[in-house]
This record gives sequence, C-alpha cells and structure tokens, in this order.
Amino acid sequence: MPYKLNTVDDYIEQYPQDIKEILDRIRVLVKKAAPQTEELLKYGMPAYYLFGKPFVSFGAQKKHVGFYGKIPETFVSKLENYKCTKGGIQLQYNEPIPYKLITELVKYKYNEILKGNIK
Repeated sequence: MPYKLNTVDDYIEQYPQDIKEILDRIRVLVKKAAPQTEELLKYGMPAYYLFGKPFVSFGAQKKHVGFYGKIPETFVSKLENYKCTKGGIQLQYNEPIPYKLITELVKYKYNEILKGNIK
C-alpha cells in the first residue's frame, strides 16, 4: 500500500533535497505573508485557506513548481517572464525562483481580502 500523505510536512519530505528546499521556502513565505491562513493538504498538495475559502496552493511537478491561486490583475505584467494561466504560475526548477515576487503577490492578495476588496 502506498504511503498516505497526511500533512504538508509529509508532502515536502517525499521530494529530493533541492525540491524540498524550494517547497519549504514557499511554505514559510506564505505562512509569514498571510498569517491567518489555514494550512491543509488539498488534492494532494499544500493549500492555504483564508476564512474557509481557497487562498493559494503549490505543488511540485516534473520540471516546475506550480503556484496556484487567482492572479490579481496588478501582477500580470510582473509575471510576463513566467508561464502563467488564469489560476497559476509555473516556476521552472532551472531558473531562479522569484521568492520576492511570490511574497509580494501573497501579501497583496492577503491584504486585499482583509480589506474586503477581493472576495
């Protein structure tokens, strides 16, 4: 029987060290930038909920980390160098991970939700 993932720690622990470091750093920055979020495993990957609603999530893929959540219009131009969809960003392992930009995005979304500007 395959090992069942129960926690975000379990999820991160299953990857090689270089991927673990990326995932853990994203985890820490989300928790720091959005302290009221609840950390869960949803659809087999780390997910953060705010006031019972999905906020952001992330997951390791073969060639990239997917960072998921609706991207505010304000960030579209800042993300033009990354492959983006309406609901996420692909952060390639062979390129520097834009931790500062991810932090900025998470803080922006978090503050806008707290102000009631994003539902």
